[in-house]
Amino acid sequence: MNMPKRKRNSEDEQVQQIKPQDVPKLSNQGDVYSRALLTKTQGRGSLAGWTSCPLCNANKKTYALGRGISMHLQQVHTPWNPGKAELARRQRIRRRVQGLVYKTFKGGARAGVAKDDVLLDVPTLSEGEMQEEYNERLLKYFLGNVWNRDGKELSIKYEAQVEETQEWSKRVVDVARQLEEAYEMSKEDGSANTGNVTRFVDAGLDRDGSKTDNYKDSLPPFIKAASDGNLNVLKQMVEDAKSKSDVINNSSGKDPVQELLETKDRNSSLAEDWAAGNGHLDCLKYLTELSTARHEVIKSESNCNKRRRKREGKTSLHYACRNGHLCAIKYLLEPSNLSSAPPYTTVDITSGDGTTPLHLACYGGHFEVIQYLIEDRKADIYRTNDWGCGIGHWIAMSIQSNHEELVNIFNYVKGSVGEKSFEVFGRAQKQGHSSVHKAAQKLNREVIEELAKESTNSNWTAEQRLAAGAEDAGGNKPSTVWCRMGGSKEFSDWMKKECDW
Repeated sequence: MNMPKRKRNSEDEQVQQIKPQDVPKLSNQGDVYSRALLTKTQGRGSLAGWTSCPLCNANKKTYALGRGISMHLQQVHTPWNPGKAELARRQRIRRRVQGLVYKTFKGGARAGVAKDDVLLDVPTLSEGEMQEEYNERLLKYFLGNVWNRDGKELSIKYEAQVEETQEWSKRVVDVARQLEEAYEMSKEDGSANTGNVTRFVDAGLDRDGSKTDNYKDSLPPFIKAASDGNLNVLKQMVEDAKSKSDVINNSSGKDPVQELLETKDRNSSLAEDWAAGNGHLDCLKYLTELSTARHEVIKSESNCNKRRRKREGKTSLHYACRNGHLCAIKYLLEPSNLSSAPPYTTVDITSGDGTTPLHLACYGGHFEVIQYLIEDRKADIYRTNDWGCGIGHWIAMSIQSNHEELVNIFNYVKGSVGEKSFEVFGRAQKQGHSSVHKAAQKLNREVIEELAKESTNSNWTAEQRLAAGAEDAGGNKPSTVWCRMGGSKEFSDWMKKECDW
């Protein structure tokens, strides 16, 4: 298989500019890659600005323009898997439609349609149309294909068709793009915070409109000490807290030391997370043993397990694996190191979306950590998260800049899975992305080249090879994703010609 030579510092590493005339065409590609292109941000509202959700009329919370609001729409307002806010929205619309229809037919006056301040652009009443018929037509108009999904006979959640998935994904893209345009216009006319439907908060501020600080500058002192590896400061703060506990009535106040250990940063991470994530083993030992000594206090609370799970459910082990700190990982996973093992030291513990420490080790591209987790701790190499992403996807998305190391990781995992190679590297997850799509998204050319070689061996059938590079839920093949994320046309053409990807 002849592969085009890699041109370093060339168009492979340049970001393609999206021209205004291309936006409508791209908006039809309703997937994560198109959203990344159509939105101007990397998802941080403090840099890009914040917006309220145009569908959550009663929800005052704001989301980062771009990916933040896109993720909210997907998680809450997806028609076939609605959240509480979406169900409430549907109920509000039903009540408004019922009232509007009643006003229209009240006293037999059917000459015109009653005005409504919320349900704008109301379809006019058809000649001879009965009240029930008009009511159902309005519900279908305002609620789309879910207008009859809230009854007792039909399940609110259902299996969506491919066409419906694509239609909804396109709408998410369009809403995110329209909100960004509205935000830019609001800045020009000074109406960023005066909209009565959609509210914006300027970039440079926190989501509530207050001035935002650099993330690390915003850390509470106790967490800052753990982040910096300053054990002496940690110990002094604990001793100060202990002195306070001597004068606090146990029945009237919370243990100051326990309160210190439960201090969270603005992303809900604890001091021990920062110690583990930065590889400060002495601080991690101190904090873990201190919290373990108070484990009975924690365990006595009914919501113990929920409380101890961090932002998106990540634990200290996740952070240590993500950043490749083997010393911290071994400490957390080997109970002999602890007087009493904390409740989160199992190797396959999952985050809120099912991501395991091994997944994040693959994402970080830490070969020794991956070997240790698989060989010494017997981590489940076939575990997938809620999106259906396994270690093959995470390797393909890896941020490891050492390409040789990344190839070594790929070959190691390939050798570990043997005949199940396609299951790990070729299988598509819920959005239709295989490892090839993920590698194209991250411009990990070496991974794509290795996948191309692997797809020709005896473990993959011809059908599986085509399936690995088939169109995803948004209609994109890996070669299309590669170009849209800034990759060279030369390599995209090679993927099409040699692999039909």
